[in-house]
Amino acid sequence: MTLKLVLSIALSILLPIFSFAQEYPTLKDVRIHAAVDHHQNDSLYYYTFGLTNGITSKGNICGFEIDISRDPRSYDSDTSGLRFENDGFIEASFRRHFPFLKGKIIPAGLLATPGNSHGFTWTGHFSNDLTSGWTADSACIDPGHSLGGFIMVSKGLPRIRRCVVSPFFNFDRLFSRERFPTDEDMPNTDSIQNAVKFYGWTVGPTAPPLNFIGSDWLDTLTSYANQSRSLGWITTQPTAAKYINYFASANSQLQANNTTQACTTLRSVLTDVDVDNLSTLTSEAYALIRYNTEYLLAQLSDLPPSRRTDRR
Repeated sequence: MTLKLVLSIALSILLPIFSFAQEYPTLKDVRIHAAVDHHQNDSLYYYTFGLTNGITSKGNICGFEIDISRDPRSYDSDTSGLRFENDGFIEASFRRHFPFLKGKIIPAGLLATPGNSHGFTWTGHFSNDLTSGWTADSACIDPGHSLGGFIMVSKGLPRIRRCVVSPFFNFDRLFSRERFPTDEDMPNTDSIQNAVKFYGWTVGPTAPPLNFIGSDWLDTLTSYANQSRSLGWITTQPTAAKYINYFASANSQLQANNTTQACTTLRSVLTDVDVDNLSTLTSEAYALIRYNTEYLLAQLSDLPPSRRTDRR
């Protein structure tokens, strides 16, 4: 048998395999943008998200979910005041499913989807996986393209949250009976569906602990600063170090029962985040540092001097 014939036979076997593998709609280099606004008059935080599909992605983005699970050691807030898309469908779905999810999720409303203004057919939803998000049956986000206008509202403070971005997955095309004539030949579609998704981090709502301890909250703020630096949300190390030093100083002042000085240090944090916003802080880092520092200041101001480092 000649070498040319061997190569021809090998290619006839391998090319269908390679072409099939390339059909999986794998998402790559997806960018998730989040910004948070706090409306003090209604005690709600407004989370606005945008998605950019990577130019090297093999699939279109048709799903976006955010973890909204609740720690049982945290406050269980009510659903009053939550706002939803004006179609009535999303709120009805939420009210119907919430009794089964109560205590397990941070209550959140889905205020807007891109469909109304962009002609996209996106729909908000809540899942038994303790996530909330949006899906589209068509008109998904192509590689290299962006879409914004996803808005979630909640009484929950900003926290770093896991998120999942999913592509459109065509079972009929990918797993036709012509390719896999028997059940035994069918691949593990669950593992394939998970593999093609993009897993990342964003900012989403959480609930403060039932047992508030000021020094623990400062440890949380320090963790947010460190993680924000790792995620690129704080763009320079000197900026990250500045906020970490602020939180360390405030912690020492609290431990020394000098709450007044600790509050002065925390107010300096609020001044600096406004200066650094959108220069060395992204909107994600700004939300984490600003609103959680505001919450800490409110708790310290609300406590009698003897209990300002331990609120139960």
